[in-house]
Amino acid sequence: MAPDLPIKRKKVMVTGASGFIASHAVPALLRAGYAVVGLDRLPCRLMPPSERFTFVKQDIAELKDLKGFDYVIHLAFATNIPNAIADPVGTTYNNIDLGVKILQLAKEAGVKKLLYPSTASLYGNQPLPWKENMPVFPSEPYSLQKYAMERFCRYYAGNGLPTVIFRLFQVFGEHQRQDTALYKFFHCRLEQKPIPITQNTAQAGFKSARRDFIYAGDIAEVFVKALTSDKVGKGEIINIASGHNYAMLEIAKLISDKIEFIPKRGFELDEHLADVTLAKKLLGWRAKTDIKVWLKKYR
Repeated sequence: MAPDLPIKRKKVMVTGASGFIASHAVPALLRAGYAVVGLDRLPCRLMPPSERFTFVKQDIAELKDLKGFDYVIHLAFATNIPNAIADPVGTTYNNIDLGVKILQLAKEAGVKKLLYPSTASLYGNQPLPWKENMPVFPSEPYSLQKYAMERFCRYYAGNGLPTVIFRLFQVFGEHQRQDTALYKFFHCRLEQKPIPITQNTAQAGFKSARRDFIYAGDIAEVFVKALTSDKVGKGEIINIASGHNYAMLEIAKLISDKIEFIPKRGFELDEHLADVTLAKKLLGWRAKTDIKVWLKKYR
């Protein structure tokens, strides 16, 4: 009897591997049978190395090539709107210059597909629900950076590197980043302080903002589906959301009964809501995890 040959597993590079979304994406990839290399300039404390997961502590600015990788999920970027407003030069370098570098390295290496997470903030103040074919209104640096990368992803998709763009809505889940609303809500409860909720304009018709929440584990699932799907890879833009929304006040009250209202910042919209038809059509995907159900278990 011939000896068993080692399984040649498809290899995925995940940049930003120490981050929030990666902490869900990497385990999902491992469960799906991939070999994963995670890259980040920060230590990876959420996932220990294993037979199929290797972590490399390195800035993507120092990355030389992506040879040997079948797929890339690019999660290494400077996050959030206030951060980009405060540092437009630094965040533009991280989010555009280094993003294009990853695209070019992936193309040169013959990567089969690259996945890129964009943002729902591109839709601006348009009628709901937001659909992918709507015009975009990037009104601050973070959205401008994401829109530029969407265009670069579409360019590369037409020039030898299959890409998929996911417009993520309000992400939640275990290992929240410290700059997310939910993290701040839990932190306020821990310190026995009121949770600050931005108050809507009178024209909105409801007191606090409404957001379409999406679980990071559900995002990880759509990443896995998209890698090998022959229906995507042409630079498609796909909403990743639940398709329904909740008031932030309603969510905050599930965490604490201490609430205070604060003025709304200029870039904040009263309501977000996604049309998720395309994700179902192209990838057979829909969100499975409701934030209210998750909160009752997680809190």
